[in-house]
Parts: sequence; C-alpha cells; structure tokens
Amino acid sequence: MADAVENGLPEDSSKVVIYQYYSSYWSQMVRLACVEKGIPFTKVEIDLVKGENYNPDYLRINPACEVPALAHNGKIIDGSQPIIDYLDQISVHDKPQGQRQEEIEAFRRECCQLPMAEITVGVVLNPTLLEGAKVPEKTMENFSKRVNRRAVLEENIVKYPELADAYRAKLERVIATEVQVANVATIYDLLKNLERYLDNVDGLLRINAAENRGKDSYEWLFGKDFTNADIALAILLARLDLLGLAGRLWDVTDRIYLADYYRRLKERPSFRQECVPYISEDHA
Repeated sequence: MADAVENGLPEDSSKVVIYQYYSSYWSQMVRLACVEKGIPFTKVEIDLVKGENYNPDYLRINPACEVPALAHNGKIIDGSQPIIDYLDQISVHDKPQGQRQEEIEAFRRECCQLPMAEITVGVVLNPTLLEGAKVPEKTMENFSKRVNRRAVLEENIVKYPELADAYRAKLERVIATEVQVANVATIYDLLKNLERYLDNVDGLLRINAAENRGKDSYEWLFGKDFTNADIALAILLARLDLLGLAGRLWDVTDRIYLADYYRRLKERPSFRQECVPYISEDHA
C-alpha cells in the first residue's frame, strides 16, 4: 500500500491527487478528463489485483473500496462522475452551454450506465462467447492474478469490526456481480445490448459525417471539442479493445464510422497517455 494512503491526505492539499489503478475503467476516465481539462494531477496507485482497495487506510478515503477517489483542497470526492463534475468546476477551459451541453451530458450518462464491470468479467470468463472475438493472453493473465475478493473481505469484516459495515456492503456487491457473470445467457444479453448501443453511436457519427461533409467542425461526437461525452466513449472503446472485441464490434465493413472515430481517437495524445487498450509489458 502506498505511503500516501497510509499517511492519510496529501500534505499539499492544493494539488489534485487521484487514487487510482492504471487499468481501472473509471480511473482511466478521470485521468483522461484531467488531461483534457488541463488539470495537473498526481497519481497514487491502488493495486486492485493485490486488493489494496480493501486496505482499511484506503477504506477511510473511499468507503466503497473502489477507485478512483480525488483529494483536493482538503476535500475527498469518490466516484468517477462526481470527480469529473468537480474537474469541470475547477477547470479554466470553456464549457459547452445550452442544448448542446444537455445532449453531451445525456450521452455521457447513457454511456456510463453500461454494465462494463459485468461485461468485462463475463467476457474474460467466457472468452469464446462471441464468434470472431479473442481475449488477449495478457488480459487473461492479468485477470487471473486478482486477489480472492470474497476471502479478503470476509477476513477484514472480522479483523476490522469498526469498518465491518462498509466491508459487508462491498461483499454484497461482489457476490451479486459474481452471480450475474456466472450466467452465460446474461452476459450474452448484455453484449447484445452493447451492440445495439454501438449501433446508435455509429448512427450518430454517420449523421455528423453526412451533415458536415468537408468541414473540420465535427471531428468528435458533438463538434470540434473533445467533451465529456467523448471521454466516456473513449474509455468504453479502449476497454472493448482490451477485451479483444474491437475487430469484432467495429471494422472497415461494420460500424465504419465508429471504426474511423476509434482510429482518430488512438492518435490523440491524451488517449495514448492515459487509456489502456492493451496490457503493456510493464504491467504484465
């Protein structure tokens, strides 16, 4: 466990500190948002594979035992979406207004409601579920190293009685997820719903291309600016790529506008810096 967690909040509270894990879906979203909004930040690594998010010192930062969490000016904010809302408040960048902002936030909410934890675990446990998809070996290997979450939580309930309620609540969520991902039919249905969602995104991008042909004003979902909607979609596409689903869910013949969007996305410096579409040698 990092010293920064064991010793409580950072000494310099004026700095933005993100408690995160490099490949965590929601941690990537917050890191990408920080870069896009021009907000410098310091990372504190909470290793989910080793179960450091269940350490009592971290529990006092995020009682849900989850990442990310943000510390700034004496405040602690838990959860990716409240954090991104806070980053919008402190960012000096201009923000979209009016109907356009409403459309951006509606897209962001829908994208963030996708059950990506269940889809991620379900695909890893059932790598042949979708024809034409292959989960990369390093992704499988990294997943196999995870700590036994139930065992750690059950042990901590006894070991830290003053924190038992928080540990029990997390244990209930872990069990509920495990029950859901054990049902292959459920995972298959989630993937089919995901494909319908991607159809809608591809349709939006197709309309943008038709209405703005020859212009540079619609490079991203809602114009020339890379907004919170793009941040949410970027992390979704990176995760699907990590699971080996990119070629299965979009390519030059199917969802071609989404494929072109992802091609441009991978060229964006912030995406290359903060997103994890594959497990690198450093983290294998």
